[in-house]
Amino acid sequence: MKRSLFLASQSPRRKDILNRFSIPYNCIENLLTVEPLPNISESFSDWTIRCSREKVMASKADYKGLIF
Repeated sequence: MKRSLFLASQSPRRKDILNRFSIPYNCIENLLTVEPLPNISESFSDWTIRCSREKVMASKADYKGLIF
């Protein structure tokens, strides 16, 4: 089963990386309107992961595949 890759970002850098490696993807709208603030006890990497998860949950709709 082949999965589709969806990019929930308008970042030119992310698009460039995927294009350099000839990785097919589809851009979808990032529907997360406000990024969460970091928690006091949260590391930067944990906060980044949490933001990414929230972006996916807000943007996923009916897409079947991997979203980042």
